[in-house]
Amino acid sequence: MVSLTLLVVVMVVVLSLLFSMRSFAERQAVRLAPRQTSRQAIDYLGFYAEGASDLNNRNPIPGRSNPNALVTWMYTTTNNPNQVTYNNLTGNEQLNAVVPAAGLVPKTTKFGDIGTDLITLAVPANPWSVPVSVWPGNQHAANLDFQYSEGCPDNDANKLSFEQLTGAINYNTNQAYSPILTLTDSQGNWVYYQITSYQTSTCSNLGGTNKIVHVIQTSGQSAVNVPSGHPELVAPVSLMAGVRYVSFRVKTDVDGIPKLQQKQGFFDPANPDAGFSNIVEDVDNLQVAYLYRAAPDGGKPDVYIYNTLTDAIPDPIPGTAPPVTSNGVPAQAGLNGVETITPWDITNVQGLRISVSSRSKALRFTSARISERVGETINNFRPAVEDRAKGAVDAFDHYRVTTTLMVRNRMLGN
Repeated sequence: MVSLTLLVVVMVVVLSLLFSMRSFAERQAVRLAPRQTSRQAIDYLGFYAEGASDLNNRNPIPGRSNPNALVTWMYTTTNNPNQVTYNNLTGNEQLNAVVPAAGLVPKTTKFGDIGTDLITLAVPANPWSVPVSVWPGNQHAANLDFQYSEGCPDNDANKLSFEQLTGAINYNTNQAYSPILTLTDSQGNWVYYQITSYQTSTCSNLGGTNKIVHVIQTSGQSAVNVPSGHPELVAPVSLMAGVRYVSFRVKTDVDGIPKLQQKQGFFDPANPDAGFSNIVEDVDNLQVAYLYRAAPDGGKPDVYIYNTLTDAIPDPIPGTAPPVTSNGVPAQAGLNGVETITPWDITNVQGLRISVSSRSKALRFTSARISERVGETINNFRPAVEDRAKGAVDAFDHYRVTTTLMVRNRMLGN
């Protein structure tokens, strides 16, 4: 009886220590997870945001180089302005808002989670400028020829090389087409351009007409257009073949887990889920504040950062006639058919302050109780970030990371 009693006492003590240590280990793992997730997400986003550029450095006006590094608006072929960067999604952007089951995740829409930001950037993938052989005088000319000869004297190899350089989809087939590219002229003006058919390569024209690679743009018009763009570009004109567009958002999938998602290409309001891939799980917030190179509001000469808790981008944009809608993001070369470059324009944004918050897996009751007993703070609510208030108390531990990034290609007047 004495031996049995001693054995029971020893087992109770050992099991108590075992469960306590297990709960402590689980708690540490839970606390570490959102910190690692937030840092991973901010490092990934920062790589793209800091290097954003459209590789256009020809504009003679100081501060106007790389005008499309940060993309907020674009036009479709119907000349309707499409917003491709959003501040604090509300669900009013489209009608198909849904509330996931269990009530543990934020309300989400096809655009992304309510209250989060969505951003579109231009990033250099393989910087390369290809001259247009002869500019026909209008962006909407269906046929163009490029002075590209890296694969010559083999015509097939040269055509394939050009397709790969321009990021052709279904390359080396009769259905090959390019993503959205950019044409720039001698004055730094720019327009979007999309190749819808790669035709021929004629290496024998090198040194003569230089009409080497012949392409077609269906109906003589690309899928999207720059707001208040310049279709009448001034020769010489070049194709910025190495620029790709990328979009980021936070969205909760049907599994109830919020994720940082990425799309290669413009965010498309008409097909909001098209092309997005999951990058990092358990990221529950993305916020972007805009750092201007000069205070855009004359009444606030010391305020340079907007979309914060205290300072928001005005709507409509001051100084535009007719009034230009901002919807909470900077205008892009004016809108509504009026090219009015005001101090609020995205071309005057020199940096971004990006914040992400992440959450752990759900806390078990025993892990939460241990934290309470040792006086440990449990961040069981999504923290407030910029112009988004903190979330309700939930069953997760949360962590926020913020970084301020200067767009490298806009530094020192470039």
